[in-house]
Formats: sequence, C-alpha cells, structure tokens
Amino acid sequence: MPPMLSMSWGDEGGARTAVALRDEWAASSARIEGDRAPAICFDRSGRRWCATADEQGRVWLCALDRAGVMGERSLVAGALTDHAPSVVCWRDKLCVAIVDRDGALFLATGQDPTRLRFRGPASIAVASGPPSIAATCARLHIAFLGTDRRVYVGSSDDGRSIGYRAVSMPRRAASSPTLSAWGENIALCAIDDNGHVYTASSHEGVELALVRRGGAAITRSTPAIALHERTLHAMLLGTDRRLYRACASVGHPLDFSALPAFGEAESAPRLCCARDDEPVEPRRSRVVGALFVARDVDRTALRVGAAIALLDRHLQLARERYRRWLEDDTFALGDTVVVEAERSIDHYAGDGAWERVRDEVLASQADNADTSLCTYVILFARGKPTPEDCFGSAGPNHAEGSGAVIVELSSLFADAPYPFQSTLVHELGHAFGLPHVSAYGESMEQCESIMSYNPRHWTRGLSLPEPDATLLPEELLALGQNEVALPDFRFDPAKHNPSRRPLRTPRDE
Repeated sequence: MPPMLSMSWGDEGGARTAVALRDEWAASSARIEGDRAPAICFDRSGRRWCATADEQGRVWLCALDRAGVMGERSLVAGALTDHAPSVVCWRDKLCVAIVDRDGALFLATGQDPTRLRFRGPASIAVASGPPSIAATCARLHIAFLGTDRRVYVGSSDDGRSIGYRAVSMPRRAASSPTLSAWGENIALCAIDDNGHVYTASSHEGVELALVRRGGAAITRSTPAIALHERTLHAMLLGTDRRLYRACASVGHPLDFSALPAFGEAESAPRLCCARDDEPVEPRRSRVVGALFVARDVDRTALRVGAAIALLDRHLQLARERYRRWLEDDTFALGDTVVVEAERSIDHYAGDGAWERVRDEVLASQADNADTSLCTYVILFARGKPTPEDCFGSAGPNHAEGSGAVIVELSSLFADAPYPFQSTLVHELGHAFGLPHVSAYGESMEQCESIMSYNPRHWTRGLSLPEPDATLLPEELLALGQNEVALPDFRFDPAKHNPSRRPLRTPRDE
C-alpha cells in the first residue's frame, strides 16, 4: 500500500499543510492557524493531529479534517516552551513532547486531548532546541540537540521518564535532529555546519550512528523525515527559500529536488506518514462465568445446566448493553466453567470471604490476581444466603484490566435479594475500574448511570427498563483508559461529552 504523507510549513501568509499519496504532492494546500510549521501526526484511524506553540509559550493540540481545517484547540498545560513541540500517536494515545525554557524535556500522553498535561521534567536540562518524537510498537523515541551541539536520542517505555545517549556523528550538528519510526525501526536525520545531511537507522534505536547521505549543501535546517517500511521520505527548506523533497531506501543517499508548486517558504517543513502497517493485536481480557459450588451444597437440588444457560444469557445481554453504551467496543466473553469448592459454606463467610472465593476460582483455572487476563463473574451456589452474608460485589484484580464479580445463584433465578441483570452490569463496571457515582458528587438514588442504585434501572429477569440506564462522561473516559478490557473503545469528547462541561475527578468514597 502506498504511503500517505502529510507536510506542514510556513510561508509569508502563515502556516500551511498538504497531503501526498505515493510522494506525489498536489499543488493544493490548506491554510492553518499559526505563523510557523506545526507538528503533525496521523492517529490509527488516519485522522491528522496538529500541535503548536503560541507566543506565550503555551502548547495547543487540535485535529485537522481532510481539508486541513483545524478543529477546536485544547491547551496542553504544565510547561512552557520557546520551541516548536512534537507530536505522535503511540499505543492509541497522543504524545506531545517539548523542551521547556530551561532546556528540560517534558512529555504529555493520553487518549483525551482535552486533558493532556505535561508531566516531568522527563530529563535534566540538556537540550537546546525543539525535540523530535517518534513511536515504535514498544517505545517512544525522542531526539534533540544538546547544549554541546551533539545529537542525543532517548527512549521511554512508559511515556514519562526518558533515558538518552549521544549519537555518533563526524561533525557537530547545526540544528535540532528529526526522527521517524516504522514498525520496530527508527530513522534519524541531522545536518552539520556546512549544511550536509546525515542519516541513521536501526532496530529500536540500537547502535545509531549518523552518516553523511546528502549531496551538495542546500539547507541550513535539518530535513523533516518520514519512514515508510524501508523507504525514507525527506523534505527540507533550501537556502533559496524553496521546498525540496527526496525519497530513498534506508541507508542510501538522499537526492533532493525542488517542489515548485508551493512557492517560497519561511520556515522548515514538518512531515509525517500514515500508518498502513498491520497494527499489533492489543491484549484483551475476557469475562468468564464461573459457577462456584460449596462442598456441602446438595447437588441433587442444584440445577447446574439451567444455571449455566441462564448466566450465559445474562452475560450476553450485559455485553450487548455495554456495546450500546460504548458503540465502538464491548467486553469479550469466555466459556463458563464449574468450580467445585474445596471447603464448606461456612468457610466463605465473614471477613476476607470475597478474596477467598475469588482466589480459589483463580487457582482452579491456573490463574492469579497478579497476571490474570480474565474478569470472573462468580455465581456462588449455596442455597439461600442471609442478607449479612449475601454476595453482590466486585473489584479489580492486581493485574491491569481484569477483576472479579461475585453474585448469588439465588439471585439469578429469583431476582432477590437484588435484581440480577442490573447488579451484573453495575458490578462489571466496578471490575473495569468504575467507582460509584457518589464519587463524582451524584445522587446514588437518582443518577441515571448504571453505577448508581437508582430503582428505575432495576431489571426483571432478562427484561430491561425503559429508558435504560446510561454512563456518565467521566465513566466513559475511565473505560476508555482500560486498554485491556476494552482496547478498541476511545473516548471522544465531542460524542461522549457534547455539552463540553468540565469533567470531574473521582473522590475517595
């Protein structure tokens, strides 16, 4: 599949952007806000994102539509910069990098562009110009020019801290380097005092060494680069103020030719490439039903087949309800299992009973709370429990994205002492990491969310209330951050918070 490239640059009228297919740049371009080239990147869906810094040093992020029209801007707070920012999409999150006014690197990462904030600093103050950021499957990679005019490359596994090292280059660099990535490979570009172009490439940035690849010196700023498979695309601002392009296999010389269609430029271009390689399959947890039978339960009165069949129907209904609420995703389902308990009913009562039941179910499946990729819905078979000992609760495991729900078999058949389907979706919310609505200041008795106790949402058997319960924007945002249970769900502020009210942070209950 041919690469889709996008470029931004500045001319006498401000900033512009254009798109090319197969490195064929059309003469048309779009005017965008700003007076210099903004940083741009493609996300997984093919949408372009733009990061700019204003005269006060504030960094702004927004989406670009197909015509290059900018959407609503969001401030990335937490640090100020005198240099251009850099932006990339990594693990389905937007990542913005800057060098602050003291020369320290700062990173901001997240799925919701309206809530990005620089955390850090991610490094000590050693940088003297704008950073360049790129992402492989495993890591973020960042390149910058040091105060000693050497090129440095760093990497981050968590999007917060950065370890960096100097890159070998025969001469000192004249301006900030540029960086690009494809798959597990990265490419690096720099220029020396004479305007000669140097490039390097390697697997995950290991043993990078810059080698001169350009011909005659025609620039005073580092070319922008975009790696596509084993092909390196490059754009630069020539000393004659024209834009130049080059395209070559990695490790081969770059032969630049002018792009007359766009006229004279005032600032060096920025370049990015849409990802058409096969994305890495995300880890996805499963919801697994488990009929947990205490040792002293009368098996002759236990309707195992009927219980499993009805539990499966409830899980399927809960799955479809989450799909309606999220639209883009829902949880995956595994096969229901039967677990013969090791102890009698009395052992699973009192303090610590929830953990004892969960841990025994996990152990029966050769699983544990530290590494599990399953959320177990445990149906406790033990006759009719007393209200004090009744299970109807849930919580996350130690492992990210998984948890456990424990409910009573008696409730499955009789909707007592609680309505089973309503309780199931509520407790799954807890297992996925959601608190009660009271954590956001909402009424537990009147809120329309599934995470309340509103009696209007109580179900009867497999029949749902009209209208059905909902999810708060804060809850949708939290579910969008559960990358294991719901890896394909993305919080969209325009769709999930159309009123654009400020989202609340949950308080401890």
